[in-house]
Amino acid sequence: MLLIFLSLLIYLPLTSQTFEPAPPDKAVVYFVRTVKGGFGSLANTFMFDSEEAIGMLSYRNFIRYECDPGEHLFWAIRSNISTITFTYYKSYITANLDPGRIYLMEVRLQMEGIDMEPVHPAKDVERLHRIKTVLNNKSSVKANAYMKKKNFGVHKIDKSFSENGMKRYKDYEEKDKILSLYPEWFIEPEDLKLDKKKKREDTES
Repeated sequence: MLLIFLSLLIYLPLTSQTFEPAPPDKAVVYFVRTVKGGFGSLANTFMFDSEEAIGMLSYRNFIRYECDPGEHLFWAIRSNISTITFTYYKSYITANLDPGRIYLMEVRLQMEGIDMEPVHPAKDVERLHRIKTVLNNKSSVKANAYMKKKNFGVHKIDKSFSENGMKRYKDYEEKDKILSLYPEWFIEPEDLKLDKKKKREDTES
């Protein structure tokens, strides 16, 4: 029922979204599931901070995650709808976060698994635009509010998934496949909004 509800939230017109600044003693990470280059609208992605479950990231949705500043390990697993199982993919990112700052992660489902990458706001212009389009969309905001009430489906995540995921991290670490999110890659709240010209272009396309 939850998957059907979220999938029926057809992409609605862009809205004027208000973005709260990060608390002065916390860091904020937006995990945003975009669609370009991805597939599987009914598959969900479950996000983790080391062994702690952050929540479920559904199709064209986002999670605003407040956490302590400092070092973190973010990673994800993808649900396999056909078998109701979970599969681990190459999606581990180490992060060093400053207090009072906002950071961005783009999450996409690919044929080979999950593509999760940290975003450099000044350099990753195309990916930043995809993220802002989701964050400023009415259906995404509505789905986010619904999932927030459900605590982003954290109760669905068995502890064994996080334990197995952390074991697999060591293999990726040895193979030097870990991406990094640096403290200077933050974005200001007002820069998360789409300008009016971009809104018109996206609505018309």
